[in-house]
Amino acid sequence: KQEERERLGAVDLAVLAEYRRLEERHRFLARQAADLESAQATLSRLVADVERLMEERLKNALETVNAQLQPVFSSLFGGGRAWLEPREPGRLLEGGLELAVQLPGKRLPNLALLSGGEKALASIAVLFALLLVKPSPFCLLDEIDASLDEANVTRFARFLRELASKQQFIVVSHRASTVEVADSVYGLTMEEEGVSK
Repeated sequence: KQEERERLGAVDLAVLAEYRRLEERHRFLARQAADLESAQATLSRLVADVERLMEERLKNALETVNAQLQPVFSSLFGGGRAWLEPREPGRLLEGGLELAVQLPGKRLPNLALLSGGEKALASIAVLFALLLVKPSPFCLLDEIDASLDEANVTRFARFLRELASKQQFIVVSHRASTVEVADSVYGLTMEEEGVSK
């Protein structure tokens, strides 16, 4: 036993002070870790609350827009119906939205099967429904009617005229039916390449 004690060597009295210093450091870091875990739990709860609130607001906004979209679509297409719906009903925030349309007198088609003009007019209906829900001081529409056939341009222009009683629109267009409903018309020419006047 004496031999074993001698092999241990002299007692280092500084070890006790070092132990106390390390123990205090451990307590400090343990408190910091507990604070971080508590903050993480609080943040997780806050994120869940915000996501729930966002989903609720998006759902309400979707219902409001759909209520406006139906009459707008029907007016632009002369009947039919349209609505926005979540791609993944259980995941409203992550799944995105799809536009579903039923043209007058037709079965419910896949949106991809619509003509370019029909797709454009359906998109215009969504835009106008959004503007009815959340009007802006003015709206700039650049060649929005370019892909529409003449009958649809006429319906678009008529509906645009109705909306113009509530908001101001600036429309860039080459279509006569659209230009005819304007209160003011400004013409641009390009006599010289790259120079408008």
